[in-house]
Amino acid sequence: MQAALLGADLTSFKDSRVSANFDYFSFLFSDPSLDLQTVCKGLDKLVVVDVQLEKGVDNPQLVFEAMNSTGKKLSQADLIRNFMLMDLNLGRQHEIYSKFWYPMEKFFISVDDEHFDAFVRHFLTIRTGEIPRIGDVYDDFKSYYFKHQSECVVTEAVAEDLY
Repeated sequence: MQAALLGADLTSFKDSRVSANFDYFSFLFSDPSLDLQTVCKGLDKLVVVDVQLEKGVDNPQLVFEAMNSTGKKLSQADLIRNFMLMDLNLGRQHEIYSKFWYPMEKFFISVDDEHFDAFVRHFLTIRTGEIPRIGDVYDDFKSYYFKHQSECVVTEAVAEDLY
């Protein structure tokens, strides 16, 4: 990442997220209406954490669930979103997030996280015929997801159904 910021050749990172993220932010920063002072204030608050996980040993979702630097408890919907997107490549993550998840988040932007959690709870009630406890929505959603995953339903279909 430091090499990208210093203008080094990124050909060795061609197919990596470093290169994709650099290209994405380069595109965003090319907008002449962008307020760089606001961007700099935001970057000043940024803390980068590098966590090394061993494939097949560590569970990225469990690590995500345990890490929360804001001190604010993650909502059931936050956990569900990351659970659904974690194993997808970056392009599919962006596609499913922007097509289904972000539009749902916009419906709940003016209210607190509990409303989105309640929405998912109602979704599960309709789909399963059982009412999950509000604190168990994430766990019950994972059970629902895995049950349907074995029936060849992919993440996109579950996200579309939820949307």
